[in-house]
Amino acid sequence: MRRTLVGLSVALVALATTALPAAASAAPARAEAVAQVSSTAYALSPDFSGVYEYTGSGAGWNKIGGPASHLYAGYGIVLATNPQSGDVYRYTGSGQNWERIGGPGRTFAIALDPVLGGVAIYGLAPDGSGVYSWAGGTTWNKVGGPAAWLYGGGAGLFATNPQTGNIYRYSWDTRNDWDMVGGPGKDFAVTDDGLYGLTPSGNAVNKWAGGQTWAQVGGPAGWLYSGGSSALLATDPKSGDVFSYSGAGQLWYHIGGPGADFEISSSGSVYGLAPSKNAVYRFRSGSTWDFVGGPASVLAAS
Repeated sequence: MRRTLVGLSVALVALATTALPAAASAAPARAEAVAQVSSTAYALSPDFSGVYEYTGSGAGWNKIGGPASHLYAGYGIVLATNPQSGDVYRYTGSGQNWERIGGPGRTFAIALDPVLGGVAIYGLAPDGSGVYSWAGGTTWNKVGGPAAWLYGGGAGLFATNPQTGNIYRYSWDTRNDWDMVGGPGKDFAVTDDGLYGLTPSGNAVNKWAGGQTWAQVGGPAGWLYSGGSSALLATDPKSGDVFSYSGAGQLWYHIGGPGADFEISSSGSVYGLAPSKNAVYRFRSGSTWDFVGGPASVLAAS
């Protein structure tokens, strides 16, 4: 049983490099809740003083809290960190009511737990020494560590080793056990149907195929984006244009131009923050985006 994230260095499999097609079009553990389909977006105001919610109709945003420094969202859960203390808060879903659930963390992740049949919240200690699972109230149970970063989603919880960069998957059935699934990567993304990794050089996007086997599905790419659905986005490393993975082979669709951030909701709705952060858009179809608000400093979606 591995209690710490250690292992041999195994690089992600990199096959022939097929570029994401370029185009000139421009546009920007405890189960606490059952996963719900949602197209809700969240944003921090430019001065970080307010947290706003957009429910998918028109261009109306409602203030639900603030100030905050970071937002995390997925499967009906919204987390925000206090800019002074670093403490993490969970939105209750009504008005501007939030509950404190813990102290500071380097990062937090929201993932589906197939054993408990719901959604689990995880946090990484500020110094990276431990991975913790929220158990309700302000109680957290250590489930692993040390780790450099956490990645969560429908396919589970993953963490990278701070020394080697290797990536590990949390074993739901045995708890506190981690299985190495691959080597270092520039970026990782977790969707409902799997784990994707970008090679350290950024020349290939690979999908985890079980064990320590990976299959190339695209690349090169700049960054990967995922959310509470099967959707996967990648940006072109040169133009910054954003592409959506078809889910088959190495077929990607160009859907828009560069953006400061992209977020995907549980229903698969894609939101983009303009490069200047002065506007928020929602993807409609093809390469068409609808303006829904802005400006904003940070986006999240649930």
